[in-house]
Amino acid sequence: MKKILATALMVVLASAAWAQKKASGHAGFDALDKNRDGLLGKEEVAGDRELAKRFARFDADKDGRWNLDEFIKKAGKEDMDEIRRYS
Repeated sequence: MKKILATALMVVLASAAWAQKKASGHAGFDALDKNRDGLLGKEEVAGDRELAKRFARFDADKDGRWNLDEFIKKAGKEDMDEIRRYS
């Protein structure tokens, strides 16, 4: 019984460690990505009023989350100053 529990615990811990993604390398994006899933949800940007206002516009694929490309590429020139705050 102890071996089964120990094995199950090891599987759970290994799965959790494997599932966590590495930082993207973009300091601003990584600072907002609280759960380190490589995506930004509305709740993660809610603390920044300007980003929260622009959420739908940045969400190019309309999946309700931003990936790093959406965070960087979809920013127009007027938005770059806002994004540079996080870089």
